[in-house]
Amino acid sequence: MTTTEARRRFLEEKYILDFQMLFRTRARRNQMLAAWAASKLGRFSVDAYLKEIQLVDEAVSGDDDVIQKILADLRSTGQRFEEGDLRSMMNEMMFDAAEALEADGRRSPDCCRMRQDGGD
Repeated sequence: MTTTEARRRFLEEKYILDFQMLFRTRARRNQMLAAWAASKLGRFSVDAYLKEIQLVDEAVSGDDDVIQKILADLRSTGQRFEEGDLRSMMNEMMFDAAEALEADGRRSPDCCRMRQDGGD
């Protein structure tokens, strides 16, 4: 394998691992967000509310649909939240989720293997 091919393969694998980490981080962030929103809404089942958020999130890519759902739910109970405040909180939760995943050691086996054996 040439150096160019090896570099290309490394970058492809890195891209896949980065995408997987982003996916896991967003999923963790949504769990944190569902727990927060469920407590504000007085819902006892965080899992049920998380499933609602997941369904909305799967329908359209991005966070706008999730934000609109949570804002609508909060406002339906008479609570006042601004979209900008919710976005800021979601961004903070994204960092918290990434830190939690790192602390949990939730990395794919390929990531750990590549790190240990020099990326081959």
